[in-house]
Amino acid sequence: MRAEQRAVAAGAPREALAGPGGVPSGWKGRPRSGRGARRAGGRLAASGVGGTPALPGKDGALLVPPGDAGALATAVRSVLDAPGLAATLSAAALARAAALPTQQDAVEAALALYQRMTSGTPAAA
Repeated sequence: MRAEQRAVAAGAPREALAGPGGVPSGWKGRPRSGRGARRAGGRLAASGVGGTPALPGKDGALLVPPGDAGALATAVRSVLDAPGLAATLSAAALARAAALPTQQDAVEAALALYQRMTSGTPAAA
């Protein structure tokens, strides 16, 4: 178990453990690091490509052009050096995460669909 996992298991809030992250991808669907950062209220600086911008929502990350290492470095430094910005990004990421379906929602939807399919009831359109 990693140190972060032990701290959460001991009761530490996830957002307190989520440090700033940088995702320098030239293309990503929905990077796991971005999904984890969003759920934990992490402050994210990332290339604004693929599905990455949708992860944190409009205000939950500093997005930079792909391939611009200088812009990414500046964005990460901004998150590290500006506590107010970091707090704003964290709050936006947590709000975005709260607005999305949970794992339990997905399980319940899958079970409901399975129940409809096995009972002969047509699935809702």
